This record gives sequence, C-alpha cells and structure tokens, in this order.
Amino acid sequence: MNFNIVHLIDARTSQDMLDQMRAVREDHERVISLGPSPTYSRLADIRVESLHCPMGVQGWAWRRLAKRLPAGAVLHAWSRELLPPACRAAQSVGGGVVCSLPYLPTGATLEQMPWEIGQYRHCLTVPTRRARGELIRLRADAKRVFVLPPAVPITPAGNARQVVREAMGFSDDEVVILAPAEMLRGAGHDWVCWAHAICREVQDRGRLILPGRHAREPRVRFFANTTGFGHEALFTGDTYRREELLATADIAAFLYERDFGVTAVAEAMAAGCAILATTTPDVMELCENETTALLAAPGDPRSAAAAMLRLIEDSQLRERLARTAKTHAQEHFRRETVRETLERIYATRKE
Repeated sequence: MNFNIVHLIDARTSQDMLDQMRAVREDHERVISLGPSPTYSRLADIRVESLHCPMGVQGWAWRRLAKRLPAGAVLHAWSRELLPPACRAAQSVGGGVVCSLPYLPTGATLEQMPWEIGQYRHCLTVPTRRARGELIRLRADAKRVFVLPPAVPITPAGNARQVVREAMGFSDDEVVILAPAEMLRGAGHDWVCWAHAICREVQDRGRLILPGRHAREPRVRFFANTTGFGHEALFTGDTYRREELLATADIAAFLYERDFGVTAVAEAMAAGCAILATTTPDVMELCENETTALLAAPGDPRSAAAAMLRLIEDSQLRERLARTAKTHAQEHFRRETVRETLERIYATRKE
C-alpha cells in the first residue's frame, strides 16, 4: 500500500520513539520537527525538516505545517503533545493522524486519553497488549487503539565487540554492564550505579558503561561518585554507536522505576545481551523472568544487585538468557513484520 506518510517529531520526543520511527520509516517518507529538531546522534542519517513555531507555540504552527503536506497525507505524530497541531493540519488537507506513545501516562492524563481519541479521531499505538487493554478498560474506542511492537534490526555484530573492548581496555574475562536507556528521571541509572557498587564489593569483574549525552548526566555522575565506585563508571557520551556498545556488552540493565518504553529493551534482546530489568508492566510483557531476562523489583537496588551478581558470576546463565532473548526478538520484533502492522494501521486511518 502506498500512503503519503509524514513523520512528526519535536525536541522533546523521547529517544525510545525516535528509535522506533527510525526503524519503521521508509526512506522516502519525510520527517518534520515542530521547532528545533532533537539533538540525537542516531538521527544524523535522516533529513529532518525544522518548522518554525510562531512565538514558540506548537499549537500555532498547524497552518505552516499544513502548507508542507500533500493532499490526503497521514501524519504520524511520535508524541502525544504533537496531537493538536497534527490533527488540525491533517484535517485541512483531508488526511489523518496516527499517534504513537512509548508508554501510557498516569493519573488524569491517562484518564483523559479516551476522550482525546473521540475528540481528535486519530489512531493511537502503544507498545504492548497490556497498555491497549488498559485504554480499552477506560472506554477508549477499541477500533482506534493498536499495538505496535518495538521494531529492531536483526543484524550481525561483526567485529565490533573486539574492537570496542580493546579501545576501552577491557579484558576477555571482564563482564560489561550497559545501561542503554535514555537518562531520564526515574529511568534507573542511579539504581544501576548502586547495584554495580554493591556487586563491586563482592568481586571486581563487572564494568559499567553509561552512554549518550543527557542533561541529567551530571546528576548521575554525582550519584555514582557517592557509591564509592563512580570512578569505575564509564560515561561514553556519543563516542560509540549504540550498536557497537550492545555488541560489546554482556548485560543490558534497565532498572526502570516505571515504564519508559520498550524499544531499547527489544534492541538489547536482539543484540544478544543478557537482560536485567525491573518488573514494570510493559517490560514484563516482553521479558519472562529466568527465561529471557532476570527481573528485579523497581527501586530495590539490593534485589537488582543480587540478579546482577548472578549474571556476572554465571557465564552459562548469561549465555542462556541472551540466546533466548535474541530468539524472542527475531520472532516478534523484526522490522519487516512491525512495518506490515503499521501499514495496516495507516490503511485503517485512511478509511
């Protein structure tokens, strides 16, 4: 099916959704940012059109946005905040809107979403069946709410593992722990540092990497230093690509306090990392404890440290979890399969 698809983002769009967009987007589909485009290194290979927002107000930019859209365009908004201008612009060109969320909000915001779906008449995607079920329980229109699983490329690692390990000075018997999620408040980077420090008191084989550039990095660095082992946490910025770090890592740690999206988790599974995660609802739909991951309670660094120590000390456990996680990703998160699902959602929106 052929649609005029335009992807809509802004500087606040989560990296989880930017990664999902990057994975499912076709090369000919345009990407427009309302206001400055996100400062995210993984978008460097995509041409992003920046659209000026009058007085910095996104809701006032819909007329300018509409002028850039072909007739009948489907706007794919990758955050809830972009819905109002997206819907008004799409309406003016006889098009439609699909909005994708990395996870469900909480409280009054969540309770308002069924009304929004009825008001704007857009299609909404969420990453798990659990999230869709919650919206339907709140009386959202089931015909407009869809599950769009995370999409990740299934590619061989090549020699990245050896190259990056040598560059970082890691020996073959050291266990590399990577915290690849966006460094947001509540995304668990403090807990990863704390769990690593607890493990470090027992043995010294674990090496911790915290990648990416984030406004919270100074806060996480400060916390890491309070554990007594902050000097051993490697903050790599954008020195290495995510793919290189995942190939290097033995363990990928996601110690979320609440749901923050599952694209990064799925990518780590596809890369063949042993997953250490917390029992947030969306993560539990992707990961089964002792089968595709080790799961710990949110906000409990001692529980996480116990699981991390098991993974550091038991190479057979790491290999088994990594193998089953990769198989699960190959079966459920292939880019081609997720794109087919998205095509059906686009077709529904055009009806």
